[in-house]
Amino acid sequence: MEEAFESTASRASSETVRDLSDSEQPLKHTRSKKRKCVQLQQAFPWLLSGFMLFALILQHWRHQSRQCVPVGYWGSSDLEIAQREVPERTLQVQFSGGLKWDETSHLIREIDPTIPDYGGIPTPEIDAAWQELISTTDIFLTREEVDEIISNDGAFARVPSNAHLYTDPYTGLYQAVPAVFHNLHCLDIIRRGVYIQYYPEELTPAFKPHIQHCIDSIRQSLMCEADMTPIPEIHTTFRPNGGLEPVFQVEHTCRDFNAMQKWAKQRDALDEALWRDNAQRLKPGVFANP
Repeated sequence: MEEAFESTASRASSETVRDLSDSEQPLKHTRSKKRKCVQLQQAFPWLLSGFMLFALILQHWRHQSRQCVPVGYWGSSDLEIAQREVPERTLQVQFSGGLKWDETSHLIREIDPTIPDYGGIPTPEIDAAWQELISTTDIFLTREEVDEIISNDGAFARVPSNAHLYTDPYTGLYQAVPAVFHNLHCLDIIRRGVYIQYYPEELTPAFKPHIQHCIDSIRQSLMCEADMTPIPEIHTTFRPNGGLEPVFQVEHTCRDFNAMQKWAKQRDALDEALWRDNAQRLKPGVFANP
């Protein structure tokens, strides 16, 4: 009897404890829920700030992407084989040959004695300097290199459909003129026109349209390259009535012209001292006896 009572009492006690425990569960859940809500409320401003910062950064990046076009060393129209073989090297070059007013109010051209003069009254030395610049115009290209240009929708792809690409009769290689050397040739033609009395042999029926073509070709090239290096202006009292004087001797960021000229020399298609070796290197066995 006593054992039954103890058992009944024990069960009752256990049920009471369980009932109390069960009654506390909603309270614990409510406290936990409230605690999470408080934590979320405290964190919300930080989450919102982070989201807004991310949105602003993303918007700025998208705006910059639309506004800015990345400019690399090479343009898409530059010769593919040159892009692979010519070093991507830029130089800071201080331009020379500026103009200034001297103490007697005469406009003079400043000359740098450490570099060849290209702009003076013709002399054998000036002619030789120009010849060195433009000695290479036409270069050899292989069939594979021309095919690559065409596949990239480059210059050779724009040749009229009824035209035939020129191939050298001795080598079968194709030829092209890099624009930089054509423009230098054109600038020399204009120079000769300025000093035509020194170059009477240029006065042929072809000279006038040639020089007109050269003026427009150089114009287009300058506009295409669009060098935005600023040329400062200073005040001078030497200029008649005073005024501004540009300072032309400033540094420009330039491609390494010497590297490009050296590369072109190795493909020169016209120089009698070079073209055979150049063709043999590009097309081994081209001069082998049949």
